Amino acid sequence: MENNGNGVTFEHFPYLPVGETVRLYQLRYMLNNRLAVVAVRDGDTEGRPILLTANIPNAELSAPGRTFFDTRLRASEYGWALRHHICKPTGRQVELDFCIYPEVEFDRDVLIEQTAQPDM
Repeated sequence: MENNGNGVTFEHFPYLPVGETVRLYQLRYMLNNRLAVVAVRDGDTEGRPILLTANIPNAELSAPGRTFFDTRLRASEYGWALRHHICKPTGRQVELDFCIYPEVEFDRDVLIEQTAQPDM
């Protein structure tokens, strides 16, 4: 983890070559304004974010600012986030379509606030 003034960069993100880094951005889902977190590879001029969270509108969150980690599509990334202390599980979870989505609280100090809203 390195903070170079433009947010914290993280190494060892799953499936990226050694030496490449990502930054984490906090956004909001359009439908219900819940927290969404994306990872963006440094130097990615295409701006292809990797959505780490799942928007489960019918599932209640235990507190504002918490969200569900998408372990269905991002299980490796969940382990990576836990090892780097980027988020911590709250102990609550939701089961949907044979998958368990843990509720997590992200460390807000490592998230870059994004003002532009992609369609999510």
